[in-house]
Amino acid sequence: FGRRTSFGFRLSACGFGFGAFVFAVLFTLSARAELTSEVRSFHGLPALFVNGKPVSQVLAAPYQTGTNDYADFLKAGVRIYNIYFRFNWSGPEEYDFSRLDGRLEAYLKIDPGAQFIGRVLLAPGPWFGQQYPDEITRRDDGSPAGMFRGGPHPSFSSEHYRELSRKAMTALVRHLEEKFGDNIVGYQAGNGFGGEWLPFNSFWEVRPGQPPPTKFGVEDYSPAAKADFRRWLREKYKSDDALRRAWGDAKVTLDSAEPPNEVERYTTTHGIF
Repeated sequence: FGRRTSFGFRLSACGFGFGAFVFAVLFTLSARAELTSEVRSFHGLPALFVNGKPVSQVLAAPYQTGTNDYADFLKAGVRIYNIYFRFNWSGPEEYDFSRLDGRLEAYLKIDPGAQFIGRVLLAPGPWFGQQYPDEITRRDDGSPAGMFRGGPHPSFSSEHYRELSRKAMTALVRHLEEKFGDNIVGYQAGNGFGGEWLPFNSFWEVRPGQPPPTKFGVEDYSPAAKADFRRWLREKYKSDDALRRAWGDAKVTLDSAEPPNEVERYTTTHGIF
């Protein structure tokens, strides 16, 4: 979340926006900006500090892309904005930040002192599914998961996605720190529904006259996710015999174990869990 620009850039634990999550990564890059920010204890509670001073913990989060609400926030004394940092990601290491630049410039034209915490959506375009068809998130029937346009969506188990996201985040930070660094307090990296790393199929709505979805809320059954599941089983159980005892299945092996299907995952065993 915080940023330090004397030598490097750091993202660490953050809990702003819809829900708290932790994302930690280190960028060793030089930046011209002098603004510093961090979350540290203040009167026994976590608080946001900018340039060494505590600031209001109330952030503006306008979801419209225009500036219509901006004057109202400014009049109320709110000058830190938690907004989406959307950009065009058209291929491996191919980015266009012009739309995001235009949005930040529009805000700064109204208030040159405005500051931003960007909610970065690390969402590649359809090219990802075309290049890596075994690494898109899928339902248990094999169909691509997701309730929104813009799919297919990457599996969070995909090593290609993780590496490409690291490169995309690095490129974005380099660009923004050079151009807007004195106005940027921090970054929230995310993807999935709401940018909160929730599964792409975790949300649905029934539109007027339309039937509800028949598959909802459960994923990922892609080859990449199954391989990751089996890796976790090897770490947990170590041997086929230990897995068989735990599962009560004399035939299952660490190489053949399947994730529980959608119906099984809907079934609770401990209250609501």
